[in-house]
Amino acid sequence: MSDTASNLNAFQRCSTTKKMLTLVGIYVCTVFSIMQSSGVSMVLPMAAAEFDLAAGINIAAGEIGPATSLYSLAASLAGPVGLVLMPIWGYLAARSPHLRIPLLAFSVLMGAVALLTRALATNIFIVIATGALYGFVSAGVFVIGFMLIKDMFPAQKIGIYMGLIGTMMAIGSLASPVITGMVIAFFDWRAACHMLWPFFLVGALLFFFGANIKKEDGKELVFVSGKIDLAGIVAATIFLATLICGISFGSTFIPFGTMQSFACFGVSLVSLVVLIFIVMKKGAGAVIPLPALKNRNTVSFSLANFIMNFANMFVFFFLPAYIMNVMQPTDFGLDPAAWAGLVMACFAVFGLFLGPIFGNMISKSGSARTVLLLGAVARLLFLVCMIFFLTPGFSIFILMGLALVLGGVYSVMTTAFTTGVAIMTPDTIRQQSNAVVQMGQNLGGALGIAVGGIIVASFGFVAGMPIAFVVAAIAVIIMFVPIALLKKRQQG
Repeated sequence: MSDTASNLNAFQRCSTTKKMLTLVGIYVCTVFSIMQSSGVSMVLPMAAAEFDLAAGINIAAGEIGPATSLYSLAASLAGPVGLVLMPIWGYLAARSPHLRIPLLAFSVLMGAVALLTRALATNIFIVIATGALYGFVSAGVFVIGFMLIKDMFPAQKIGIYMGLIGTMMAIGSLASPVITGMVIAFFDWRAACHMLWPFFLVGALLFFFGANIKKEDGKELVFVSGKIDLAGIVAATIFLATLICGISFGSTFIPFGTMQSFACFGVSLVSLVVLIFIVMKKGAGAVIPLPALKNRNTVSFSLANFIMNFANMFVFFFLPAYIMNVMQPTDFGLDPAAWAGLVMACFAVFGLFLGPIFGNMISKSGSARTVLLLGAVARLLFLVCMIFFLTPGFSIFILMGLALVLGGVYSVMTTAFTTGVAIMTPDTIRQQSNAVVQMGQNLGGALGIAVGGIIVASFGFVAGMPIAFVVAAIAVIIMFVPIALLKKRQQG
């Protein structure tokens, strides 16, 4: 073995073909993971409407049935499941590098099972259960998949390859609303689920033939030791489950202000205190590793990712339903679902080419702060426009223009949370830091959907959406704080 080869890690020593198969698999799963998350805001309302109509609910008269009241839970449950799995996957990937590819393949297979089951669902509760199962995908793709890129390739190529993640997300964000809207308009919401799950099977197959390594070859990449934190996992699971359910069921099964509601949030608070105690006591061995939490950039990225995704859900999850249920545009003979898809697609147009550019910018400068600031400003401007101008009679074309111009940086911000974390955190905690940052993403998204669901269920779409956008705008303003706390590239 040459001196050059001996300096490479086990993943870098894999053949170019195997590394490229893995890279393509990551890109494929990224595209269709984003397609699922972008399209679910149209799929779930249609599924809920079908089940409510079957139960005799008069939707045309403005009645809100049980399925419509609960459908947001199908999306919000994926967040807690993914959030709990992310530190586990991060821990296993850091302790046993040879498991990185198998864990990634297993995660996307679970996504395929979830989407197939959703397509065959006979009631809203099965749909909700598939949302929880889909949490495996985000844990695999966002925690392990993205970091494998840095494992496999030299530093000078990471910025471009990681930047292409932003492009893949933009492709998914651009294609999904249009395709999903058209499929729903011409077929139904079940067909929109059926069109996605085969691609996760393709991704798993690419990983199977990709850059797998042997246990003994991965020892040089081991950064943690010891046993997995089961107590921390249990505490985190109880905390998240009771918090999300307490918020989501606040207008239905567990009304706010009742003893049951106080008990639910009380259990959540106690679980959070226990989780904090476990993290402080176990340190690096905790489900949320203390060394990662002591890193300033990790904490700043995590908080910014949490707030960004909390605010995002008020737009990406509820705006399509507002378009379909309230605005109901039929210009040029297109179905409202198709128009909703076109509007949401506009958010991703500029991300198609800005992802690699910003990824390379972050790589060269050693900081993601500028990209994050641009995205935060664009979000705030869009939300302000929605607060003052969005009405049932608002022009669908003006809405598309706002989404195109002010939403152009939306998808690009994801580049900052992939390339930025890989570059701005020390190698010794990089895998765990990425897991913590992605946990912020899942928790923010889950809480955003839960809070938005309560607002819409309580006030309706017409009165509730302006309130939701005000909440989102306040969140974006707060996001400037963790962005400002980011420090340039850290090496230790």
